[in-house]
Amino acid sequence: MPDLIDIRGRNFVIDLERVKFENIGLNEKLIEEKIEEVIGEETEKEKELEDSFKKIEEHIEPKSFDEYELDDFDENEVTIKFTRKMFFEPEIIYKIEIVLYITYDLNQESEKDLTFSNLEKEIEENEKTLLQPAAFKASLLISNISEIDEDLMIMPPPMLNKKQ
Repeated sequence: MPDLIDIRGRNFVIDLERVKFENIGLNEKLIEEKIEEVIGEETEKEKELEDSFKKIEEHIEPKSFDEYELDDFDENEVTIKFTRKMFFEPEIIYKIEIVLYITYDLNQESEKDLTFSNLEKEIEENEKTLLQPAAFKASLLISNISEIDEDLMIMPPPMLNKKQ
C-alpha cells in the first residue's frame, strides 16, 4: 500500500491530453511480397488469393505498450503522465498514441518526506495499481477508434503493458 499516495478512497482524476492517429494504410509492395512468399508464383485464382490474405494476416501483429512518468506534484496531489502506443508490425494500417494524466490525492498522514525521488519510487513499486485506471481508459479509447475499421477492431489489454 502506498504511503505518500492515497489510493484507499480511489480518488483520482483522469485527463486526456492527446489522441494521435496516423493512418499508414496498406503497403501494397509488402502485401505483394507476402503473397509471393505464401503462395509462391503469382496466380489469378481468387480462392488462392483469399487464402493467401488469411495467411498474411498471421504475419501482421498488433503491438501496444505503455510508458509513464511522474509529471508534477505539490503538497496535496501527484500527477502521472501515462502514454499508450498501439501499432502493427510490420508497420502497416495505423498507429495510435493516447496520452492521459492521472492525478491522485496525497496522503496527508504520511511520515515519508514528500520528494520527487520518493514519489517516483512509490509509483514504480505500485505501478499496476496506480496506473490501472489510465490503462483501462486508454484501452477503451483505442477500441473505439479502431472500431471505425470494422474488419480490424482492436481491444488492447486494460492493464499496464510496459515495453520489454
